[in-house]
Amino acid sequence: MGEASLQFSKGFQMGGAVLLTRKIRPGLKYQFGMYYNKELFGNFFLPLLGIDWKINDRMNLFGILPGYLTYEHRLGKKFSWGANFRTFTTTYRLETHGTAYADDYLRVQDNQLGIYTDFYIAPKIVLNVEAGHTAFRRIATGIEGKSERNTENILSERDNLYFRATLQYRLRFR
Repeated sequence: MGEASLQFSKGFQMGGAVLLTRKIRPGLKYQFGMYYNKELFGNFFLPLLGIDWKINDRMNLFGILPGYLTYEHRLGKKFSWGANFRTFTTTYRLETHGTAYADDYLRVQDNQLGIYTDFYIAPKIVLNVEAGHTAFRRIATGIEGKSERNTENILSERDNLYFRATLQYRLRFR
């Protein structure tokens, strides 16, 4: 991620996750695993803990923490509402234009807590609208390989409101 001219020459980030699922009973599964990504600030490991719980015919709780957790309440075939928690850490390659001490990546860390509504236009086509607030947002630049947070230049640590509207093609597997 980052500037297009650098994507494969200087910007490729290898990563992946391993996730094991344990079915406790019909409608309840737990997941355990590990996430790894070679971020521009260094190796990034995260333990993963997930849940996929069909509470009843109208309510679901699912997600893989620390990445996301979603509560869904279906009001019928056309409408549902719920709450989302998301967190992410991402780095983007920056072009340094040959300067010796220029920062060469942008790091974004964010946590989002929001409420949403879904409107099913067709059985698999969904209009999703979400609004919420960020918490502990941090945007900084740094030099590749320097993993100490105190070597990064902080650009912003301000939280803010967010709004998202998406048109989705959604497949349900249960």
